[in-house]
Amino acid sequence: MNSGFGSGFPRDRMAAAATQCERGTTLFILAHPDDELAFAPALYRLARQAKPVRLIYLADGALRSASAAVRHAESEAALASIGIDRSSLSFLGSQQGIEDGHLYKHLCRGLEAIERLVPPNVPIAGIFTLAWEGGHPDHDSAHLIAAAFAAKRGLEEDVWQVAFYRAADRLPAPAFSVSAPLAANGPVQSSKLTLVERRLARRMMRHYRSQWRSFIGLGPFIIWRSLTRSRIEWQAVRYDRLSQRPTERPLLYEVRNGIAFGELLEHSAELLTTCRASLRRMAEA
Repeated sequence: MNSGFGSGFPRDRMAAAATQCERGTTLFILAHPDDELAFAPALYRLARQAKPVRLIYLADGALRSASAAVRHAESEAALASIGIDRSSLSFLGSQQGIEDGHLYKHLCRGLEAIERLVPPNVPIAGIFTLAWEGGHPDHDSAHLIAAAFAAKRGLEEDVWQVAFYRAADRLPAPAFSVSAPLAANGPVQSSKLTLVERRLARRMMRHYRSQWRSFIGLGPFIIWRSLTRSRIEWQAVRYDRLSQRPTERPLLYEVRNGIAFGELLEHSAELLTTCRASLRRMAEA
């Protein structure tokens, strides 16, 4: 079993760093251009070790303030600043016509697109995705797709989640909790960050010029978290959580986007069937 982050991460049952990464590509299954911010230290380490990665974006990212092409170029520039070449990026959302904010309506299409992009003969070292945390409907949708893809490839124990942002635990919206794993998502694995790694998010943020309105609200929380945290944290994807609300409190996308969690679940029935079958196999093993 493999943590996927490379050397320097703890070697234990959930994080046997580096070894399997040398034998395959590490996938990052994301929702939008700029979601790579949540994985900056991991991407930086893998790039420095010359290990192959593939970043997959499942929604086009187009907004009233910026076209999909602009968003793509911003992510390419941000990732180039930490050593990731544009050839490692796949903008499946744009290819599939999946609009920003609507990925939950196209879960099967997203899964099928990944299966075509990454055929069964391609070795996969590990899979990382956004946490099941209720921050954005596309983030939770990407999480579902990543879990289903891992289940179909027999990689249920090699798929990991990283927290990005969600509603604050104690403060009302629009306050955020950033890079704060939910206890309900299971044990947290972590690795100490270098000073350079702690500054990566701030380095990358300057490339997302079209997102200045979003970063007025979210940016201070990202910067504060990068200044105060000394470790990167990740958790195994929990298949038993996929039909449960991420938190009992109102989810950020319920408040900001007007999308109820129940609506997302209605569109996820087929993927959840795949994931439940995987959960049964894991219980029998």
